[in-house]
Amino acid sequence: MPTAPHVVRDRHRARAVAMTLAAIALVAAACGNGDDGGGSAAAPDGDVAGAVFAGPAGSAEEGLEGLYEAAVANGEDTVILAVSTTSAEIYGDLAAAFEEQFPEITVELKEMDFIQMGSVVQSELDAGQRTADVVTNAFLALKPMIDAGSIDESIDWSAMGVPDERVAEAGFVFQADGLCTTVVYNPDVIDEADLPDDLEGFLESEWSNQLSTLPSNGVACMGFYALREGLEETTELVEGLRDNGMIFTDDAEQLMLAGERPVIVFHYSITAPRLEEQGAPVAEKLYPGTGVFRTRVAVVEDTPVPNAARLLTAWMVSPEAMEIFEDYHQGGQGFVGDPDSMLVTRTEALGQDPTDETFFVYETIDNFADRAEAASTFRELFVG
Repeated sequence: MPTAPHVVRDRHRARAVAMTLAAIALVAAACGNGDDGGGSAAAPDGDVAGAVFAGPAGSAEEGLEGLYEAAVANGEDTVILAVSTTSAEIYGDLAAAFEEQFPEITVELKEMDFIQMGSVVQSELDAGQRTADVVTNAFLALKPMIDAGSIDESIDWSAMGVPDERVAEAGFVFQADGLCTTVVYNPDVIDEADLPDDLEGFLESEWSNQLSTLPSNGVACMGFYALREGLEETTELVEGLRDNGMIFTDDAEQLMLAGERPVIVFHYSITAPRLEEQGAPVAEKLYPGTGVFRTRVAVVEDTPVPNAARLLTAWMVSPEAMEIFEDYHQGGQGFVGDPDSMLVTRTEALGQDPTDETFFVYETIDNFADRAEAASTFRELFVG
C-alpha cells in the first residue's frame, strides 16, 4: 500500500527542518563576497544568484536532499507540472505526497489534453509566457517540444542519483509504461474463446456494429500497429473495421460496459484494471503489435526553478512515488524494467512476456516520429 500522507509528514518533518536550516546556511555562503571566488555571487537586489545543484550524489536520497536544499536556497517555491487531463487524479495524489515530503515547494498541476501537451507548452514558450517547468507524457505528445529543443538535455540524471534503468533518452527519465492496442471487452457479453486470433478477424460480419475506439487514444494506438505492420496495411484494416461498423467515440468504455458495443479495439491498458477492481465487467486480450507506450518525465529548458524542477522529476521515479503510482493503476501502468511491477505481473497473466520484442512494439526516440505521423494520418482520415 502507498505511504499515507500523514505518515510521510511525520517521517520527513524533522528532515525538512534540517534542510531548511542547511538552506539558510547555503544562502549565507552564497551571499559572501570573498575574494577567492568560492561562492555564488549575490544578485544586485540581494537575492541569491541561481545556483543549480549538479551532484554528484552518492544515492538517490542524497540527490533529492541536495536538490531540495538548493531549491529552498534559491527561493524556488512553486513548480508547474504539465499533466494529461485524464491522469490529473493520480498526479494530484503524487503532488500531495511530494509536498508532504518537501514542504517548502508547492506543485501546481497544469492540465491539458494528452495529445496537445507538447503543442500547448511550446506555444507558450514561444510567446514568452510562464508555462510548465516539468512535463510528463509520451514522446508522441511531446514531439513539438523535442523538435524545438525545449527539453533540457544537459541534466546528468545519474549524478542526481536516479537509477540507470530509469535514465531515458534526450534528457528524459522513465516514469512508467503502459500497453496500447489491447482489446478490451465485456466478458458478460463476449466469451474470450470467441475472440478472433488477430485483429483482421474483427472484419468478419459477426462483429458488425460491435466495436468502438477512442478518438485520441485510438489513433495513437493505431500508430503502434503501423510501426509493426506498415501504414498502408494498418489504414486498410481501420477502413475495414469502420466499414464493419466500428465507431470513434469518447463513450467507448460506457458502451462496452453497457454491452451495446462490447469490444473496444486499439485501446490502452490504463483503465481496465481499475474498472475490474471495482467489479465492472471488463477483460483484456493482447494481440501482436501491442505497443508499449513509455511515460517519460523531463525538465523544460530554461525553467526559472531548475532545482525544484529537477527535484520533482527525480522524485517522481523514486520507489515511494512509484508505489503510489502503481497502487493507483493496479497494473494498468507500471515499469517494464522492474520484474516486480504490477504491469509485468498483469501482462504475464495475459499470457505475454512484456520484454518480448517479437510481440510488442516499444516507443523509442528513433520511432516516435513515425508513430506520430501515422497517428496524425489516422486522425485526419477517420476522426477529422
